[in-house]
Amino acid sequence: MPHDILRRAAIAVLPVVAASFLGQLATYPNLAPWYEGLGKPSFNPPNWVFAPVWISLFIVMGVSAWLVWRRTGFGRGRLPLASFGVQLA
Repeated sequence: MPHDILRRAAIAVLPVVAASFLGQLATYPNLAPWYEGLGKPSFNPPNWVFAPVWISLFIVMGVSAWLVWRRTGFGRGRLPLASFGVQLA
């Protein structure tokens, strides 16, 4: 039973990690010149804040997908998990 829970958690979190990595590859090379050129308000957080916030957000998204899968199973949870996958893509 615990092995099955870990397997499901890994399967739920893996797409989130992959989307985070692919998103970083797509945006990071062009981020510095574009973002630095924007007019930002005085309350804009410093650049170093964004990495921990995005990492935390993606971790919570993965855990949420795992919790839905754990509670509903893949049969009843198909629509919420499919919606999550579409949104993630």
